[in-house]
Amino acid sequence: MSNGKTLIGKTLSGKTSMIPFRHSSVRFPLHILLVAFLIAITGGTRSLLAIDLAPTELEKRLQRAIEIGSPSAVAVTETRESGFGSFSGVIVSKEGHVLVAAHAAKPGSRYLIHLQDGRKFRAIGKGTNRKTDCALLLIVESGEWPYSEMGSSASLQVGQPLFCVSHPGFHRQDRGPVVRFGKVIKPLSERFGMIQSSVKMEPGDSGGPLFDLDGKVVGIRSQIQQSIQENFDIPIDSFKTYWEQLQEETEFKVDTIPGLPDLGLELRRSRRGATRVLSVVANSPADVAGLQENDLITGTEGSGRGYILDRIAARYLNGDCEIEVEVLRQEQPHTVRLILPPRVAPPESTSNAKEMQTIGDLTMDLQPLEAKLDDSTPVIRSKRFEESLEVLGVCVDAQGWIVTKSSCVGEGVEIRFQNSGWKSADVVARDPSNDLVLLRSSIPSPNPISLMTPPNKSELNVTKGSIGRLLISPRPDDFGVVSVCGSRTFSVPRGEGRGYLGVVLGMENERVILKEINEGGAAKKAGLKPNDIVLTLDGRSIERVEDMHGYLKTTLPNDQVEIVIERDGANETISIKLGEVIKPQKHVADFFDGGKSNRRDGFSRVFVHDAPLYPHECGGPLFDLEGNWVGINIARISRTQSLGLPASIVQDFVKKSIPTTTN
Repeated sequence: MSNGKTLIGKTLSGKTSMIPFRHSSVRFPLHILLVAFLIAITGGTRSLLAIDLAPTELEKRLQRAIEIGSPSAVAVTETRESGFGSFSGVIVSKEGHVLVAAHAAKPGSRYLIHLQDGRKFRAIGKGTNRKTDCALLLIVESGEWPYSEMGSSASLQVGQPLFCVSHPGFHRQDRGPVVRFGKVIKPLSERFGMIQSSVKMEPGDSGGPLFDLDGKVVGIRSQIQQSIQENFDIPIDSFKTYWEQLQEETEFKVDTIPGLPDLGLELRRSRRGATRVLSVVANSPADVAGLQENDLITGTEGSGRGYILDRIAARYLNGDCEIEVEVLRQEQPHTVRLILPPRVAPPESTSNAKEMQTIGDLTMDLQPLEAKLDDSTPVIRSKRFEESLEVLGVCVDAQGWIVTKSSCVGEGVEIRFQNSGWKSADVVARDPSNDLVLLRSSIPSPNPISLMTPPNKSELNVTKGSIGRLLISPRPDDFGVVSVCGSRTFSVPRGEGRGYLGVVLGMENERVILKEINEGGAAKKAGLKPNDIVLTLDGRSIERVEDMHGYLKTTLPNDQVEIVIERDGANETISIKLGEVIKPQKHVADFFDGGKSNRRDGFSRVFVHDAPLYPHECGGPLFDLEGNWVGINIARISRTQSLGLPASIVQDFVKKSIPTTTN
């Protein structure tokens, strides 16, 4: 770090990245772009990924590559008492070298390496470099472990398929690692010379491997920005370049970022919105151009949005070696011209070059199947507290039986199919534990799924063989969404997705009282007051604080509850619409279109896939490439993860709720 002069960025571990820079080796903040498996093919619509492989061949290649590369992908946790959280990594040698991101690791720190088979090994932090975000851990115990071959990031091509294996959130042995899929957008980007890919990321992914379809490591996960279409990965070639330095237990410095121009200056963002020059290296491009200490860089010719150095790097990568820079010097405007050396083009790919040169369109290949599946997917609307709710559903019987997400269905239920008008429907049964509701409509279902499909045919089971399967989520009014099954099935306990009352409870004379009423909470809006004594909640006697907390954990945002209180010696019944637990949003990963589903936890068995669904797109069916029904979309839980509820759970619910089921 040079005198604390830094840029500040957000890392996937949630830490603030303090990255100084010098020359063109500008110590950039590390960034990544979060992006989906989907790519728009027409004006702003989300669609299916474009690559040059038929869907079935892609699925086979992907699953083979996952089988080769996935075992080496590990979770990493700190072993010191004050350590917290976890991140990801990948073992790349039989000697126990583990590649990770520098913003998540420190030289000399002690770590535990968690393998997918449950084994754990101790490791120590070795070399780190903040500018490139490269870091290395070394396993210090004897043993044998799976490891992956390092590929070549220099030979990556636009459109080349990639996938990642990582541990989002935190390490979970029952879930295991999560797989996501995408393609190369820019093999060398203006953002710190990193790979830009459409493989989505979120906190906990830091340090995880980015693989090609040969199962070789071509990049390491790094950081994110707000758009889910912005992901940057550390090129594997950077680790190869600095391999000797990474062996030493220290933080080392490098002068340049491979592939980007060395401007020869140190910068810091100014409060005035410009970028201040802190120092200039003699005889560097900045010095030759006439830039001076304390100059304020305000823009470049044809300035767009974004950080000034990113814009200069983008123009350089597009072949522009003479770039005019606008500066303020002692409050007077000046223009200087940076003259940069010609860029050396990367070598041609020698692997799968022909395969990747022509970009096909998976949408067109799957369009006939997806169009047919639309008929299994009605739109359902209803109301709750005058709020309009909308969700998708799945036809499970030709006689008008439909299953969907219970927490998104209120009163006055109506349904429609792709080419029909709205018709009323009745709620027949609910399964709160799995967030399912069964509806009956007078409209015959045009293409019901088969409840009689054997579980071994339709089920995404707990084995790793399901990971990497391509899944289709139909949308009756738009292109369907293709995603990748990213995990085996696992449980999601109840957590933050519960109803919020907004009170502080206490005990007085062996009775539960409201000690405080939070501003803006549901209790305040309903008229509850401090010192109210709680008698019952939804008919349940409240004798201890734990009684109140326990019941509220079973509720959802927007649920209506009735509370009976005693105030001034008289009993009063008050109806309350619960709010949502709001946690401070400190990380850019908390901000994405549509947000999370209200009910997103409390499931005994689900699997992860990487479709960026909106909450109102949940409730609909999931199919495989053969058109087999494998489950329903039950929740969007993060910017990279949606949850699928296995078909067998839905089958059991329907069979218990309908005396006889025909198709």
